[in-house]
Parts: sequence; C-alpha cells; structure tokens
Amino acid sequence: MSELNTPEGAPEEVVTKALLREVDLSPFGFSGTLSLITLDNGLDYNRPNTLGPKSLQEIETALTSAEASSSSAIAITGKPFIFAAGADLSALPFVKDKSQALAIGKFGHDLFKRFARSKKPTFAFTNGLALGGGLEIGLHCNYRTLASTAFTALPECFLGLVPGWGGATILPKLIGPEKAVQVIILNALNNNTMMKAKDALALGVVDAVFEPADFLERSCAFAADILSGKKKLERLDHSKDESAWERAIATGKAAAAKKY
Repeated sequence: MSELNTPEGAPEEVVTKALLREVDLSPFGFSGTLSLITLDNGLDYNRPNTLGPKSLQEIETALTSAEASSSSAIAITGKPFIFAAGADLSALPFVKDKSQALAIGKFGHDLFKRFARSKKPTFAFTNGLALGGGLEIGLHCNYRTLASTAFTALPECFLGLVPGWGGATILPKLIGPEKAVQVIILNALNNNTMMKAKDALALGVVDAVFEPADFLERSCAFAADILSGKKKLERLDHSKDESAWERAIATGKAAAAKKY
C-alpha cells in the first residue's frame, strides 16, 4: 500500500495505535493462538478511537505482522468501551483536491479488504461503540461478536455522506437489502438512531452478543469453537432477490422524501 499523508494545514491527528499480541486459545479448547489487534488512542473514554491516515497505517502494520505470524486466526478489538468511531473527519476541510479524497477512501478499502480476504479466519471482537468505519472494519471480518452494552451505526447519511468503506455494499449481502436500508438510511434519518446489541444480533449484523464483564474471554471461546469446527455458521448472499431491492429502494426514497 502506498504512503498516505495528512492534508497540509490539517490539525495533528490523534493516532489510534494498533497493538498486537498473541492469545493462547488452548484454555478454550483449541490448540493454537489468535493474533489480537487492539485499537487504542491512549485517551481512555475521553476521546473515541478514530481512523485517520496514520491510524490506518497502524492497523496495516499490525495486520501484516499478524498475517506473517504462526497464529491460527486474527481478531481486532478496541480499548475499554470503545471500538472505533469511524473516520477522523478533522482533516476533511483541508482536502484540496479529488485525488486526496480518493486516496484515504482507497487506502481504507484496500486495508479493510485484507481482513475479508486473509488466508486466516478474521474476527471482530466489537467490545464497544462502533460507528461508520468502525462498524465497517467488523463487517469485513469473517465473524463478529458484540458486547451487550455496545451501540453500532452507520451515521453517514445523517451527515449527508455515504458509507465509504464498504458498509453500503456488504450489508445487503449479509442481511438483505431491506434490512440494510434500515441500518444505512432509516436509522440515520431517524435522529441518527444507533443499534442496540440485541437489534444488531436480530438483524444478523453480528454473530454473537456477550456481556462486557467477560466479553474478551467469551469472544476467544467463540473463535476457538469456530476454528475447531465445533461451531459452524452458514453465510448466504441475501442481495440476489430483485424484489427485495425494489422494496428497499422504495422504502429509502420514501424516507428521504419525508425527511426533506
């Protein structure tokens, strides 16, 4: 991946570090390790993790190391109570031309696709708030767990934007066009409503929900069950129903017309 630079004049990025460690899965019934990437900007709950140019490069470096290791799988999680709140928009007013705007979009796409296409199974252990690009990282992973107290959303439409790192294309396949419209458009236009964990599970956005007290341990156990074959999840492409697309588009248009 090419170097990604912060636009000239933009405020200094609060970098979200991507810290890598190996987790032994043998206590959970699988003989192997998990490469766990933890996102942390070092500011506790005072400022959520965000994904600017340097932060994306941090994730890229950690993912490259994880893929090169002897681990059996890769997982990504966040600092306490916060996974990631999406792209760092502080530099947006300083973007001078189309090429700069495209660069960060392409970098994020290329990076997130590596989670989807890795030779190792990938897991998103979403332990806290996941908005925009934060949710989209998880959507690119093969499997997703979510803390019962965590909220998730794609708020881009509320901001007059479109989900730019894959949310708008992955969700229709994962949960179907009509449910995807609920997440992408209806929730955003309804005062930027965020999904509760139980709603994300019911829609099929995540595979399992665990309490925060032992979230990491139970997520590791979930991963061990997947890796050992004890647990199997069937993935279907729900985007092939043309009538569902027609209904979804009509619903989205009606919601936009009512709002504006």
